[in-house]
Amino acid sequence: MSSATLKKRERLDIYADILEVLKRKPEGVLITRISYGAGLPIDRIKPMLDGLTHCDLVTVRARGDPLQASLVQRRFYYVTRRGLEFLDAYRRIQSLLTFLKEVDVSEKKEPAAHMDYVSATK
Repeated sequence: MSSATLKKRERLDIYADILEVLKRKPEGVLITRISYGAGLPIDRIKPMLDGLTHCDLVTVRARGDPLQASLVQRRFYYVTRRGLEFLDAYRRIQSLLTFLKEVDVSEKKEPAAHMDYVSATK
């Protein structure tokens, strides 16, 4: 793909991608899997997860043994009920926006035909 065809994702779209990854894995997800699923590096995912956690869309639980003696327990992320509600509302809005774009495109085609009709009746 050329850089001209790549579209920059909005922050809201990235949040929805993160929540979608978490929704698919109700048993919990490590940050590396979220990073792969959302297509972003871990250093960009961390602040977004903090924001989602602060808004109660995501919850974090530490479980299992540390991977190394110097580390704390592994952190697993889960989508909350509120996160699922956000994801549902996001999908509905996206669907509405898509519909409105289609209506707008079809209306742009119709006025030309309407103008021909107006000209013919004069």
